[in-house]
Order: sequence, then structure tokens, then C-alpha cells
Amino acid sequence: MMKFSLRLPLGRSVVLFNLTWLVGVAAGLWAIGALYIPIVSAFLTPLETWILAVITGVISLICLVGHVMAHQWAARAVGSELPPAIPLYPVGDAAQVWPAAPTAWREAVAALAGPMASLGLAGLAYLLWNIQLNAYLNTVTLFLILFNTGVAAINLVPCLPLDGGRLMRAIVWGLLARPAFWARIERRWGLVVVAGLTGWGFFLMSQQVRFSGATGAGTLLLAGLIGVMLLAHPGLPWTRPDPAAPPLWSMVFIRLPLAFLLIGSLVSLTLLLVPTNNGLEAPGIAPPVEPMVVVPDAYRQPVRGSFLLTTVFSQTPITAGEWLLGLVSPAIRLVPPEQIVPPDTTVQEVAQRNFQMLDDSQTAAAAVGLRLAGYEV
Repeated sequence: MMKFSLRLPLGRSVVLFNLTWLVGVAAGLWAIGALYIPIVSAFLTPLETWILAVITGVISLICLVGHVMAHQWAARAVGSELPPAIPLYPVGDAAQVWPAAPTAWREAVAALAGPMASLGLAGLAYLLWNIQLNAYLNTVTLFLILFNTGVAAINLVPCLPLDGGRLMRAIVWGLLARPAFWARIERRWGLVVVAGLTGWGFFLMSQQVRFSGATGAGTLLLAGLIGVMLLAHPGLPWTRPDPAAPPLWSMVFIRLPLAFLLIGSLVSLTLLLVPTNNGLEAPGIAPPVEPMVVVPDAYRQPVRGSFLLTTVFSQTPITAGEWLLGLVSPAIRLVPPEQIVPPDTTVQEVAQRNFQMLDDSQTAAAAVGLRLAGYEV
């Protein structure tokens, strides 16, 4: 697969874009242009939609390269070697190609650099989105928030070929002093995670509810991508001797509990990200109305308080974490997917209808205001 890869020089390494990108680019542009943009910006024309889809896709790719650059910078900072070639995929780079850092804690820093960079890019996109300059920028930045947050979260899954696999190595190495043991089983553990994700994808498809086929297929696609990343690139063998065993009291009372806590946190995060065939309704944003209304200074009147534009956020499918939150939070209601998107309609049609309702409400509000001011409307 590396033989047919597009090569992008990046510092002392070369980033490889292999044949999976032929599918990834087509699927990504289709998802952005046919699903995402018609849902969040239903007012755009088809030409505007696809131009914006290409722009969004290109910036997303740049964000992935930024993820790799963060790993490179961290590796140099902690004194680790750089791999000559870094295979890049739509969810990040294959983590097993990176040589181990000089120490376990430096390994953790190098592994976390990519997800932290993705979260930083998501934060930057949020700051731009929060300015609300125009609809086009809002559409792109909202996608970048979701995309970069997703890349960071997926890469914390504790298995190779994701950055979480390197974190697992750092934990076993630094706390349990057994890096050679983990090196022997880390590839098999990655296959176990892929198998579990595959089984869950088939389970979702078997439920026969609204969007169960799409949700299950997406889960299977992710499992297949992780499997390709794992099998196409062999990991580097562990050639160093294990560090000296720590004192028994330290292992029993400090290191083992801390290792279980850290590993348990990574596993819990993974389980919270698992998709489910459910839906939810929750309170949305509630911005003040005053900044949305422009009134000449001559007609301004002193007022107290503020009017809020309340909204309801609905989503299907949802993650296991959102499902658990819906069970404990009185503000969130779990609903069947069919209640959010009826069987006889599409997500795009629902978005278009919601946009039309918002447009009609703005027209009605203007008419009411003119009538109250004494005009005949």
C-alpha cells in the first residue's frame, strides 16, 4: 500500500497518503456536501454547498497534517527519533510507526501531542464560530469543531494504531515496568478492539430502527479503517531491557491503582463514544434577542431585563455517553429516532422545514412590531 502512496515532505519525515484516501476523499466530500451542510445551512444554493464542502474538506485535511506536526514537534522536544515515513489516514496517523521515546513519561507527552493539537484546533474553530461573522464561516468552523474534537477523542481509544495505544505503552512501561510484555500483546489487543467494534456495528444494523443501517455501516467503516491502519503497518519491535522492578509496596499501593485508574479512564472514554440507535432532545442555546434587533437611536427606549431566544437541540443517533446523560439529567429527554426524523422524510427536509419556520417567525415578529408601532401591515 505504501508503494502507491502520495508523499508529502514534512520536516525530517514524509507523510504518506495511501489508496484509502480515494475512498476517504469521496466519502468525506459526500458527507459534508450531501449531509452536513444541508442540515446546518439549509438556505445555501447547491453551488454554494459544494464549494463550501470542498473548502471544508481541504481545511480538515490541513488539520490532520497539523495533528502529525504536533507529534513531530513533541518527539523532537523529548529527544525521540522521528520515523522516516508517517502514514496518514482520515482519523490520524498510524501510531505504531513512531519509535518509543527515551522514557515512559516522554512517550506519554509525545503521544498526547496529537490529540491535544486537535483539541486546540477545535478551540480555535469555536472562537471563530462564536464571532458569528457570516453564515459561510459559521458552517465551516462548526464542522471543524466537530471534526477535530472527533479526531482527538478517537485517538484516545487505548489501542494501536491510535495514539491511545502509545499511552497504554507509556502507562504499562512507567507504572508497571513491563514494556516488553505490552509490546508482545499490543497488536492483538488492537485486533480485539477492531473485532468488538465490528460486532457492535452488526448489532446496530440488526435493530431495524430509523438510521440503524447508516449508524451500523458507519461503525463498520471505522472498524475497517482502524483494522487497515493496524495491519498495513507493522509495529517496531521492543529491543530495550525492562526497567528494574519497583518495590512491592510501591507496586501494590501506588502504581497498580494508578495504572488501573488511567487505563480505566481511557476505556471508559472509549465506551462513552460508542454510537447507539437512540435520539435525544435537550435545551439548545439561548442568546439574547437585543443584539439581533437594530433600532435607530431616536427610537430607543430604556428597558430592563432581556428577552432570550430559546431553542431545542435534537439529535439522532447519539453516543452511549449522551444516552447515559439522558438517563440522569432531567433537562434531556431520550426519544425514539423516528420522533426526530419521521420515517417518511429525510434529515435534509427536516432542516429545511426548521429553517423555513425560523424565517417565517422573523417575518411574523417584524409584522407584529410594525402593528404595535401603528402601521397597517
